[in-house]
Amino acid sequence: IFFLGLLFLWKIIFDIKDKKGNIAKFLIAGLLPFVIAAGLFQIQYLQTAELAELSQRAEMTYEASAEGSLQFKQLFTAFAPDLFGEVTPDGDAELQFNIKDDGEAVPHYYYWETAFYFGIAAIIFGLFTVFTNYRDRIVQFLLGISILGALYALGDNFFIHKIFYNLPLFEGFRNPGRMMLFPIIGFSLLGGMGIDKLLKSDKKDMKLFAVSAAIPVAACLAILSGLFTSNELPAEMASLAKSQGYSGAFIAFGVFSIGMLAIYKKLNWSSAALIILVIASIDLITSGMDFNQSSRNPEKSYELDQQTAEAFQANPPNDIFRVNTRMYNPRYMAMNRNIGMVERIMLVEGYNPLVLQKVTPPLEDAESIHDALNVKYELAINPNTQSPYFKANEDMLPRAWVVHDFKVFGSDEEVKSEMSAGGFDISKYAALEQDPGISKDPAAISPVPQITEYTSNSFKIKVDASEEGLLCLSEIYYPAWKAYVNGEEKDILRANYALRAVPVPKGESTVELKFQSSSFTAGM
Repeated sequence: IFFLGLLFLWKIIFDIKDKKGNIAKFLIAGLLPFVIAAGLFQIQYLQTAELAELSQRAEMTYEASAEGSLQFKQLFTAFAPDLFGEVTPDGDAELQFNIKDDGEAVPHYYYWETAFYFGIAAIIFGLFTVFTNYRDRIVQFLLGISILGALYALGDNFFIHKIFYNLPLFEGFRNPGRMMLFPIIGFSLLGGMGIDKLLKSDKKDMKLFAVSAAIPVAACLAILSGLFTSNELPAEMASLAKSQGYSGAFIAFGVFSIGMLAIYKKLNWSSAALIILVIASIDLITSGMDFNQSSRNPEKSYELDQQTAEAFQANPPNDIFRVNTRMYNPRYMAMNRNIGMVERIMLVEGYNPLVLQKVTPPLEDAESIHDALNVKYELAINPNTQSPYFKANEDMLPRAWVVHDFKVFGSDEEVKSEMSAGGFDISKYAALEQDPGISKDPAAISPVPQITEYTSNSFKIKVDASEEGLLCLSEIYYPAWKAYVNGEEKDILRANYALRAVPVPKGESTVELKFQSSSFTAGM
């Protein structure tokens, strides 16, 4: 959208300047797709924006936004894609990704955040288009957007990202290396235009085509000199990195030779185009082959044996619980991330790029947290074998319970301090951030509520409270959820830092909780 928006503005500005074309018709034709796309997108965008405001990325520091910045020397991976190594699904790369920032090795996932490659052929023919047709407005735009994307991708290593970071709507952008998408699009289009130009050229364009091919050759010679690898890779791996230069130079020479044969009419148009396409395809396929291939079948990555799956699957509404599948000391992961969504297992872990700011009650230890989060099976270390295993958690709280004692705190930081200090009994006491409008009775005890309906978007719970109190739930607080007590809407309170609570009267009540997002309704 950003790319098309810039192209639209570029076209409008210069059409007005050149007094060219029907501006009104172009405005309608240009804006209509954006209006339609915006309308279709709202059902996703509005909810995502709502979630983003409550996520850990709602306010991103400049340092966090600059993670995944490209280093200047990484621009040379346009000629040698694995110049600094690679990451493969099986972890068996001959040349492992190895690049440093301020003397420290960057995380392995920087590889796919900063990796880009659009092929030597696209570079040569893209440059040829620029040299021979630089007055064309579209060529100027594609070159400009490619340069802007490359400079933006440098992130903290150049000033462009910092300028955009301080602009509205851009402060949430992160991983600047992804902006290499613009040079990829730009030079792919310029390359296609260059092939068309070449196959219609004559000998007068020979010098410009030679210069276009000489630039990637010069870059490959710089790589062969060891200029970029001598201080980055172990000595035994430096030669492997340098070999990337040979590959790039060989491809550049091949493309140049075919181009020259076409210019001198020694090769017809269709044959030259086909050979260039084959060379470019082989180049792109081989450069990404290792990253995209794995000995593991993706269909089996999330397979779980039936016995384990059935043991860990909750059975709502009568048997609802969560499972803990990760340890951090020592580090161990018993199942793949987010396998719960595949096998219908309710996990307390997983990956979410927009994880909420408040997701875990800040209790003193993992065991207490698991109790509060209704974890029935948790990982532990066998003292005899020192190996991890699943154990049943006898102390877990139910998914819903009633308390008659609470305290209202002035801020979430005060709640965190109280809960993490130790001795906080979440089964009898609730930490709130607003007055529930009910009286306390610490001595009162109510039976465990009965969950009669439980789906992803709604719950129904029968409560029998000995006195008015708080129905506490081991469910993450989110403002789009609404509560109805005996049919009357009531506030859902944020309780115990990250969870929910609903005030209930003395006696029997039916409490319904429903996900009713106004942003979803507006998007529809």
